[in-house]
Amino acid sequence: MKQLNSSYQDLHRIFRHNITAREIAEPLASFEKEHLASKVLGFMEDRDFDVVGVRDAGVITGYALRDSLRVQSGGIVGDYSQHIAESQVISESDPLLDTLDSMKDSRWVFISFLGNPSGIVTRGDLQKAPMRMWLFGLISLLEMQLLRRIRAVYPNEKWENYLDEKRFEAAKKIFSVRQKGNDSVDLAECLQIGDKKEIFRKSESLFPTVGFKSKSEWKGFMRKVEDLRDILAHSNGIPSESWPENAALVKSIENCLVGLEKG
Repeated sequence: MKQLNSSYQDLHRIFRHNITAREIAEPLASFEKEHLASKVLGFMEDRDFDVVGVRDAGVITGYALRDSLRVQSGGIVGDYSQHIAESQVISESDPLLDTLDSMKDSRWVFISFLGNPSGIVTRGDLQKAPMRMWLFGLISLLEMQLLRRIRAVYPNEKWENYLDEKRFEAAKKIFSVRQKGNDSVDLAECLQIGDKKEIFRKSESLFPTVGFKSKSEWKGFMRKVEDLRDILAHSNGIPSESWPENAALVKSIENCLVGLEKG
C-alpha cells in the first residue's frame, strides 16, 4: 500500500508558480475610438463577443459592451467607451486561482500584458484544460486526505461500523477485483467519495477535523464536490452561471484541506 506523500501545499505551489492567467487568456479584440459603432456591433454580433477594447492612439484605454451598442449604435465606438477599473484587470502572471476569485462576481476580467490590458478571460475560458486540471486535482487531493485520516483514526477496517451493509459490500467487491489485478491496495482504498463523506459525518473523532459547523453543512458541501467531480470526470461542460458558486466551493475545499493536513 502506497503512502500519501502529496499535500495541498505541494499542489498549490505547482499551480501558483506554473499555471497562470496567461494559460487561459485570449487576445482582447479592440478598435480605435473613432471606429463606427455600427461596424463594431456587427463584428461583435458575428463573433458573439460581449466586450471589446477601445483604443486611443493604439493603446487600449477603455471598453465597450455589446448590450450598450445594441441600444443605439450610432456615432463612434468611443462614445460608448467605459473606463477600465483597476479591479477589472489582473496580470498575465497572476495565479489561475486568483483569476477564478476575480471572476466570482463578473463574467470576464481583463489581462494585462507588459502593463497594458490587452487580453481577456471570460467564463467560457474557465472551461479550458488548466482550470479543469486544477479543479480535478484539488478534489482528488481532498479524497486522498479524507482517506489518510480514516486510516489513521480507524486502522484495520474499524471504520466498517460507519457504513451500511450495502456500501461495505460494494467496497469489498472493488477490493476483490483490484486484488485479482495484483494491485497493492487495502480495503479502505476501495471506498468511494460518498463512503468517506458518511464516515466523517458519523464519526465524532473525524468530523471536527473538516472545520464545518454542522453535519448538514458538511453533507451539502460534499454533495457539491461530488457533483463537480462528476462533471469534470465525464468531460461535461461546467454551467456558466455556476462559477460564483464554484469559486466559493474551491475556498471551502482549501479550508477543509488545511484542517485535514493538520490532523
